[in-house]
Amino acid sequence: MSSGTCLLSSATVDTSIGRIKLSACPQGLHLIELTITKECELETGCDDGRVLVLEFPRQENLESQDHIHKGIKWLTKYFSGNMECTHEVPTLCFSNLPDFTTRVYKQLLQTRPGDTLTYSELSQRTIGSSKAARAVGNAMKRNPFILVVPCHRVVPSLTRHNKSCNPFGKYACGSSLKERLINFERNAFTS
Repeated sequence: MSSGTCLLSSATVDTSIGRIKLSACPQGLHLIELTITKECELETGCDDGRVLVLEFPRQENLESQDHIHKGIKWLTKYFSGNMECTHEVPTLCFSNLPDFTTRVYKQLLQTRPGDTLTYSELSQRTIGSSKAARAVGNAMKRNPFILVVPCHRVVPSLTRHNKSCNPFGKYACGSSLKERLINFERNAFTS
């Protein structure tokens, strides 16, 4: 499996929200995506991090394998409510992403579990102006690093134009999962 010029290794991990696929090259993780969703309550201490499939195309690709293992370790800590996951973020490979998107993701990595911010606030923190909120939303929609780059923490601002909308906003994996993740983090990480 390859992405551009990178030879990727991958693994599929069973978690309390469903199966998550991780892919990495020697520079870092390329992809962390939810492939099968579970409709269940999130609780800390679940039996997460069970590896279902490991696919290493070459034995000499040890750096890729290391990034996969660090990603799995991060997911295990995250679902256990272990704050170490906020300090030990796995290395992400941004080489195939536009500069603006990379800047948005790196800024979002500064957000603590349980906290939320609006698209306008993230735009302001990233480029010094809230006028790129729509571009931030587009970057969130294309986030290849689910949970690690916590796009679920970005919510719409409640204005007179969208008071009737879901206060959590849209999410590529479904609005109900976004709400569950935010509530899980508030309970697990801010106690």
